[in-house]
Amino acid sequence: MDNSQNASYQTGQAKGQAQEKGNQMMDKASNAAQSCKETMQEVLVLFFFFFCVSYFMKLQISTEKRVSKRRLKHKEQLMQSRMQLA
Repeated sequence: MDNSQNASYQTGQAKGQAQEKGNQMMDKASNAAQSCKETMQEVLVLFFFFFCVSYFMKLQISTEKRVSKRRLKHKEQLMQSRMQLA
């Protein structure tokens, strides 16, 4: 093998190694992107879950406040009625 053939062979080897390294880096980047996507989906699911829990807790507290106000109003009306009867 003469010098030009040897140089051509080494150039081809270097090119193949560079392509392989590039493919490996692309695979790693693709895996990282997929992992990031899955993590973001999990974060969104958790966010939605906690948002719903928070919403329903506020709804329950609001309902309890309204019921409590009604009971208090009813109790006051009963006391006024009893005072009028006495």
